[in-house]
Amino acid sequence: MSPRVKPVERGRRWKKGDIQGMCPEELQSMIKVAKNDRHAKRNECMLLLGFSFGFRVSELLHLKIEDIDLPNAQIHIERLKSGKVHDPALSKALVRTLKAYLKERGGKPTDFLFPSQWNGDKALSRGFFHKWFSETAQAAGLDVAKQHPHAMRHGLGFTMSAAGMNPQTIAQALGHQSARMALQFYGSVTDEVADRARKETFSSYSWL
Repeated sequence: MSPRVKPVERGRRWKKGDIQGMCPEELQSMIKVAKNDRHAKRNECMLLLGFSFGFRVSELLHLKIEDIDLPNAQIHIERLKSGKVHDPALSKALVRTLKAYLKERGGKPTDFLFPSQWNGDKALSRGFFHKWFSETAQAAGLDVAKQHPHAMRHGLGFTMSAAGMNPQTIAQALGHQSARMALQFYGSVTDEVADRARKETFSSYSWL
């Protein structure tokens, strides 16, 4: 950790049962706040990538420029815990955002996508990222339970669950080794989602 960054207090500041995943609207609020400094493009990319692919902090900060394939609109992902390797597609909006950031950032393919502010050969430190994320989330008005980077990963899981995705699909998107954890965190669905799924299931059967 950089000596310029004070460590973030690790004690839990929220109650058990509090929702720890941000929703897309809260992500937008954070991006709006995060764009108010000279690292606006970098900040937006970190938040969009972190949420879109449910990155753990270490996975996000260790991305290299060469992991971003803009011509084919893909990103190379290597999950740290499960060891899974995947090359999912980038959305058109994310391609535009990354293209603008990389034009400003420059660098070699083997450089870290998000370099340290003090040493360009190193990745942005976890300590700095945790502190920056917490302060940005607080300024954006997010609940205390969502003022930590894992809120992006949980946010993807909850958003996919609300869209009616099953735990197996969510687990694959988050790079879990099995669906057990996804089922534990995101297995419950609302009555609205269940009703929509029922209607879609029976839509081909006019007699039901």
